[in-house]
Amino acid sequence: MAALITIAIVMSMAGVLLGAYIKICCAIRREDRMKGSLRFDAPSQSARSARNLVGISNSKWD
Repeated sequence: MAALITIAIVMSMAGVLLGAYIKICCAIRREDRMKGSLRFDAPSQSARSARNLVGISNSKWD
C-alpha cells in the first residue's frame, strides 16, 4: 500500500512539472506569434531564463 502511495505522489509531481513546462512553452509561442519577439534578444532576465528552460536561444534563429 505504501508503494502505491509513493508511486501516486511521484506521478502527480511529474504531472505538475510537465504541466508547468507546457504552460511556459505555450506562453513563449504566443508571445512570438504576437510580436515576433524570438527573432530578437529577450527583453528581460525572466524571459531569458524561460527561453533557456525550454531550449530556445537566439542562435537557433540566425
